[in-house]
Amino acid sequence: MRTYKQAEEAGKAVGFKLVTSLDLATSSKVADGWWKRLDELAWQNEVSHVVVSTLDTFYLAPKGLKQVHNMLRNVARSLVAGGKTGVFSPMHMLVFQKPQ
Repeated sequence: MRTYKQAEEAGKAVGFKLVTSLDLATSSKVADGWWKRLDELAWQNEVSHVVVSTLDTFYLAPKGLKQVHNMLRNVARSLVAGGKTGVFSPMHMLVFQKPQ
């Protein structure tokens, strides 16, 4: 994954003109705290973990389900941490103009 600055530079390096670079997650009052909903669902992730672990223990779940579930739990935790600290934004918009 690249930073938005790296993405801007990559677009410029191939000849595009940067028109707009805007983080919609921080510039919009509606999208304030995009990660908060994920954080509120943390308890549901724990409940689903117990269910998936139980199903896996009794071989009632498809092979690999628990590993995929754990990966998704880690992704959710990482997204929340990135949102809280401001190091990740899922809504950074870059608009480039194609050269004439």
